[in-house]
Amino acid sequence: MKSHGLCKDILDLSQLKEIVNSCKAFIKQRDEKTNYFGDINLQIKGIENIISKKIILKIKNLLNTNEIILNTVELHIQNKGCDGIPHHQDNFYHCTEAHKSLKFLIPLNKLNVANGGLIFLDTHINFPVQKHIASKVKNFSSYIPIEVIKKLELSYTEYEYNLGDASYHFINSIHYSNGNKTKKDSLFLVFRYSSVNSKIDKVSQARYESCYEKHLLNLQEMN
Repeated sequence: MKSHGLCKDILDLSQLKEIVNSCKAFIKQRDEKTNYFGDINLQIKGIENIISKKIILKIKNLLNTNEIILNTVELHIQNKGCDGIPHHQDNFYHCTEAHKSLKFLIPLNKLNVANGGLIFLDTHINFPVQKHIASKVKNFSSYIPIEVIKKLELSYTEYEYNLGDASYHFINSIHYSNGNKTKKDSLFLVFRYSSVNSKIDKVSQARYESCYEKHLLNLQEMN
């Protein structure tokens, strides 16, 4: 199975517009300039209501299970003129079974490669986790070196999202962005779901924790 896909017109527009307004109001109230808020569903009430029964059924079908859990909801901000996101696989951080967890991305505006939309390499859902190294970027701990990416010689897919569209990607998917080249910020939500019986790989977890420590040292050296 392909590791990513686009879901056209899958969201209720009236609900989505309410969430867009709530997220913009939340960001406006914050003093800090950031590009990421984790567990945003704990800070903005009702944000999970955008996930309809239809979407839940689709996620269950993709994960081939009747029992799923919502792990987290993230709010990502691609600030105008921001740099890109380097190539990475989410499962380098999550360290679980590749076919038992995925992310559902909901843009809060029109989204494409020009304003920070993700670009997905065309892999299958169990594509192996590649070598990652520690980054020097806050809120982004590790990435795949470009030399590794070039050797893979993979094709890639860019999605054009209208309001109401969404996409999914399994956690071994390799993806990146070219940054936001426009003069307006762009926002998207990411819901992570897993099968209830997904397990953590302790060896992979230890590898990530070591990389994360190097990432923190990199940030300290820059300050």
